[in-house]
Amino acid sequence: TAAAQITRQDNIPDYGIPGSAWSETPLAPTTVIAAQRVDSSNFYGSVGYDFDKVEQESYTGRVEHDLNRSLTLRHQARYNETHRKAAITAVQSPTSFVPATQTVVLSRQGNERENQVISNQSNLAARFLTGRLHHSANAGVELASEEQFAPALIGVGTRNPTGIYSPNPFDAVTGFDVERGLAYSRGRTNTIGLYAFDTVDLGARWQLNGGLRWEHYDATFKAVDATGATTTDLGVTDALISRKAGVLYKLTDQANLYFSYGSTVTPPGTANFTLSAQPNNQNNPNVRPQESRNYEIGSKLGFYDNRLSLSAAVFRTDNENVIFTVDATAVPPIFNQD
Repeated sequence: TAAAQITRQDNIPDYGIPGSAWSETPLAPTTVIAAQRVDSSNFYGSVGYDFDKVEQESYTGRVEHDLNRSLTLRHQARYNETHRKAAITAVQSPTSFVPATQTVVLSRQGNERENQVISNQSNLAARFLTGRLHHSANAGVELASEEQFAPALIGVGTRNPTGIYSPNPFDAVTGFDVERGLAYSRGRTNTIGLYAFDTVDLGARWQLNGGLRWEHYDATFKAVDATGATTTDLGVTDALISRKAGVLYKLTDQANLYFSYGSTVTPPGTANFTLSAQPNNQNNPNVRPQESRNYEIGSKLGFYDNRLSLSAAVFRTDNENVIFTVDATAVPPIFNQD
C-alpha cells in the first residue's frame, strides 16, 4: 500500500490578550491590572504583516507478506518534511501594560523551522506454541534519521504601542522586510533500533508480556550567531536499552486485572535537536541520559456485552538522572544529577 498527505496552511496568528486583562490573579508580581474590562475578542496582531505559513508533505509505503500461516513479514518506509515560517505581533510580557497611556507594548517576532524525517521499519510477527503456551511475538529493526534547520529571521519590523481597550490591527509596521539572517541552528539525530516483544497465554486466565529494545543513536548540533560565527558544534554517540513487562489476569470474559512496567531513556539532544556545552544542561553530551520508569496497576470491566466499559488505574513514574541546579551563579554552576 502507498499513501501520501500534502497540506498547506496560511494562517493569521492571534496570541491572545495582554496579561493585564486578567482581572483576578496577576500573572506576575509586577503586573498592573487594567482598570476596565478588556474585551477578550480584541486582536492585537498586525493585519497585512502577520502570517503563519506551513507546508507539510508525508509519503508512506507499506509491504506485507504472509510467509506462512504463522509468520508475517512487514516493511514500512516513510518520508516526512515540514516547513513553517511565521512573523507575529505579540504582547511583550505580562507587565507590558503602561497605565499612564493605557497602552501595551508590542513585540515583533519571526520563526522558521524545516524538519525532515526518514524512517524504515522491518517487522516479523510470529504466532507459535512452546508446549501448551501460546505465543504472539514481534521482532524487528528500525532505522530513522531526523533533522531540523532553524534559521533566524530578520526584518520583522517594529510596531508602536497600541491601546489596551481598542487596539488598531491596521497600525503600520515599520522596517518590515522579512528574510533569513546569518544566525541559524541545525540538529540531526540518526538511530538504529532492534526490538523483540512477546505475549504468552498461560491457559485461559493468565497472560504475560515483555520485551526489550536496543537503540544506537548519533546526534549532532551546530549553532551560528548573527555574525556568522559558530557558537556551538557538538555531537554525541551512545547506545541504550529500554524494557517493558506486564501480567494480566482475566477475572471473567468482561473483566481483568493487570500490572505493567516500562522504562524509557531520553539521551541528550534527541528530544529537541539541541546539544549544549553547559555542564548543568540535560542536553550536555557528557551527562547521563534521563531514564523514566513507569509502574501501573489497574482493572478493566465490560458491561452489556462490552458496549459499556469502565477502567481504573493507579500508576507511579520515577525519573532518574534529572539535573537539579543548586547554584546557577557559581562558575561552573553547582548541580547534581539524581
